[in-house]
Amino acid sequence: MTEKIHCDKHGDQLPAFVCTHVVQSIEDGVARGLVYSIDDEGCVNAYCTACEAMLNDNGGEWTEELEEKADIKMVCQACTRRAFEINNIATGGIESLKPIGGNA
Repeated sequence: MTEKIHCDKHGDQLPAFVCTHVVQSIEDGVARGLVYSIDDEGCVNAYCTACEAMLNDNGGEWTEELEEKADIKMVCQACTRRAFEINNIATGGIESLKPIGGNA
């Protein structure tokens, strides 16, 4: 089981791993596209469409250079919901994006 992280806004939540551009979307409300998967532990891994294009141009393989450009950050999954909303992606079926403990 994945260990929870503490978020000042949402309390103890599961982590999400997102590119820096998704973090920017969460902060400024600007849609940058969102490509995501949920790992076996229920954690969201997400990146913007620009990072997706770079990844596809590289044959779908992450390289050190691509990882530097994506600058992956760990945020709480409840915060990640904001990126889904900004990009008009429904989260209803993604149980792990619901805040744990009622902190909205």
